[in-house]
Amino acid sequence: MSEQDLHEEMRPIPRSPTQEEIQLAKSLFKDSVRYEKVKIYNAKYVGFQQDETGMTPFGEMWIVGAKTYRENYGIADVPLQAFFIHEMVHVWQYQNNVLSVLGSAIEETITLGLGNYMIMAYPYKLEPNKDLMDYRMEQQGAIMENYYRYKNKVDFRLTYVQNTERGGALMKLHEDVLKKFLQDPHYARNYAYRNLRSTPGFGDR
Repeated sequence: MSEQDLHEEMRPIPRSPTQEEIQLAKSLFKDSVRYEKVKIYNAKYVGFQQDETGMTPFGEMWIVGAKTYRENYGIADVPLQAFFIHEMVHVWQYQNNVLSVLGSAIEETITLGLGNYMIMAYPYKLEPNKDLMDYRMEQQGAIMENYYRYKNKVDFRLTYVQNTERGGALMKLHEDVLKKFLQDPHYARNYAYRNLRSTPGFGDR
């Protein structure tokens, strides 16, 4: 057996999203995601991935922890469904070239520092006239997670929120930032490439 064959044999076996999970995701992402491409692993992506967390590189979810992993998030409680939505944001980002998920994670880790990443990558402050694309990779996931929670009668995850508003006023800010996304999740497709094209020197070679 070759080293490559051994590696493939040791690789965890993923599952596909359930029909309930697909319906859950479609409530926000509609047909902007190719759900048949999504794979979900009950394993760590890398050794340093913390327990009870998810990582979603290259459109694949790697979720670890008995309190966090479920075989069907579509029938889970709202906080776990919101967690699933957060990870689906990263699938959406990857499949639609909204941003480079891996590149953004590396950039944020360098900018924030490895020790600060889990603390500083997620918190966000919603501001008038801002769009979802004005926020970083993990902030986008956190915004969508909180929107889903409050829409389904569960309070916001306030460790993410830097605004002083609460309740309906805070939900209104989420709705404003998500306005374009909620109208059409395709709107940000190829956003990463559009940003590159606006960079001086891009395409000059």
